[in-house]
Amino acid sequence: MLPTPTAEKLLSHGLLDVLIRAGLIAVLVMFCFQIFHPFLNLMVWSLILAVTLYPLHLKIRGKLGNNEGRSATLIALIAIGVLMVPIYLLGTSLAESVENALTMVRSGNVHIRPPAE
Repeated sequence: MLPTPTAEKLLSHGLLDVLIRAGLIAVLVMFCFQIFHPFLNLMVWSLILAVTLYPLHLKIRGKLGNNEGRSATLIALIAIGVLMVPIYLLGTSLAESVENALTMVRSGNVHIRPPAE
């Protein structure tokens, strides 16, 4: 006849099992956080934009016949347009500055002061 396990042995075995599982879950959470950490700022800003733009999405969706795809596409196109105008202006300004610098270097009008003693 096999001896019956006491309540203390069952409790300690169950507790050990729970602690091992909790430790493995903690290690898994730490590894997931290390992988997710570089994208944390991006995810926070994505969440902020999603919450902020949701009322606009609902309003546009209502005007476009409850079509979510069209309203999301329209919001994305407007956002791309809003971003492209400053990028275009920055690019043209940069190209103009480089062109001015090249003409100054080619004409020989560049004077660099010698360093102080």
